[in-house]
Amino acid sequence: MKKATFQEYTEAKKEIMAGGECKEYTSTDEYERFHKVICCEDGNNFWEVTWNEVTEFWSTKYPESRKYEVERELAKDTGTNMNQERYQKLANMCDTEHMTDADARLYIGQVLGFDPLKVKIVHEVSDYYIEEGRLKKWHTYHRDPQYNASDWNYIRFDVCGWQYEYENGMIRFYNS
Repeated sequence: MKKATFQEYTEAKKEIMAGGECKEYTSTDEYERFHKVICCEDGNNFWEVTWNEVTEFWSTKYPESRKYEVERELAKDTGTNMNQERYQKLANMCDTEHMTDADARLYIGQVLGFDPLKVKIVHEVSDYYIEEGRLKKWHTYHRDPQYNASDWNYIRFDVCGWQYEYENGMIRFYNS
């Protein structure tokens, strides 16, 4: 599925709606996805499905689906400190060790001095954006502990109620 800009989305929709009188049908499914179909008198149709602020769309003229995602500026100093692209690059390198939770707990104990029995490895991280003065969760990612080198690694963990990320040899607070 190709990515598209909001402008490309509106142009694709406008192109179909230029086909005479159109009727719009909308619904929401059990997963809270918003569905819209626009049927025009010239026989062309435009479909879109929106979920989690991502809209996938296609039409009778262009059946290959495209998607656009609302652009947001990520909030600083909250959520994950490592963006998903960098994490994926680390995880996909052939010499990266995909650590088990037990290995990651021992590593955190050895490198940072925490009691490994009190370290809880966390596999879910999020990033946030600010809207109308409030933090809102944007994306949530599944992440396993990864180790490639002393300055190229990632582990998300909690100790005694404190949340941390160990990223590229640096310990940082994880604020959610």
